[in-house]
Amino acid sequence: MTYKEWHEALGHPSPQYLKADHYSDSPAIPTVPKDWQCETCITSKSTKSKPKSTEKRCDTPFELIHSDLSGRFSKPSFGNSWYYVTFIDDNTRYAWIYTIKAKSDTVKVFEQFINERTTQDSTTIKRFRTDNGGEYINDKMLTLFQKHGIVHDKTPPYSHESNGVAERYTIPSSHRHALC
Repeated sequence: MTYKEWHEALGHPSPQYLKADHYSDSPAIPTVPKDWQCETCITSKSTKSKPKSTEKRCDTPFELIHSDLSGRFSKPSFGNSWYYVTFIDDNTRYAWIYTIKAKSDTVKVFEQFINERTTQDSTTIKRFRTDNGGEYINDKMLTLFQKHGIVHDKTPPYSHESNGVAERYTIPSSHRHALC
């Protein structure tokens, strides 16, 4: 048998493991070829490459807000809320969290967030980045974007890393007790 055949027959072990002394009671296993590479091993051990950050932070607060919705939790929190929405300023990384009962309440809390920023901070939101979730892609949200002159940046489908600021802020289950 060749080294390749042994490697495949034994379930693709590493060359260090596939040495004759590990298999003293079996026929001699050939030595590892100098330029040995198993395509199956290379493919199965590959991971999705992390995209390089090409975008720098915005220069002014509220120029870009990242948002994401998380839930449905196994138990409700404040006021029977099953979800929470995060709004994160790209410049300061300051985050606001709103608990909601249903995904459809996202529009209501986003309008509340816009009004709070307008009155409390005397500012306007220019861009709003989200994934392609249905809570952000609907007629009510579109009307809200148009009413306030907000540009909606949608990340490409199945690429949550494009909305990394909001995705990384998702509260782990070990800390969700703080919302209860």
